Amino acid sequence: MDAIDGTTSRAQSGRVFPKHRFAGSHLEIGEQFGEACRDLIASHLDKALGRLSERSAMSREDALEKALAYRPWIQRYAAFFDDEIQGVARGARISLGEACLLQLRAEV
Repeated sequence: MDAIDGTTSRAQSGRVFPKHRFAGSHLEIGEQFGEACRDLIASHLDKALGRLSERSAMSREDALEKALAYRPWIQRYAAFFDDEIQGVARGARISLGEACLLQLRAEV
């Protein structure tokens, strides 16, 4: 990626991605990220759920339940990551299951 300025960078595809700096606890950083990227996260969630429904017979509810089933393992082995996921959910105004799904969609 080539830096354009202090707020964006450009991928090889030519798309511009926002750049942000966050500070605080993992929960606070996740929340700041969720707030700053709320629209991008919502779009990504819609696409992820759309692909999931196209490629499997799994319902949205089943997918969210399966994603949340990994949470005890995340809490046990990477509690900081669980905090960050909670923050993203809060900041992006999505459910915890949706935030987990975005992080664990390959496992679901």
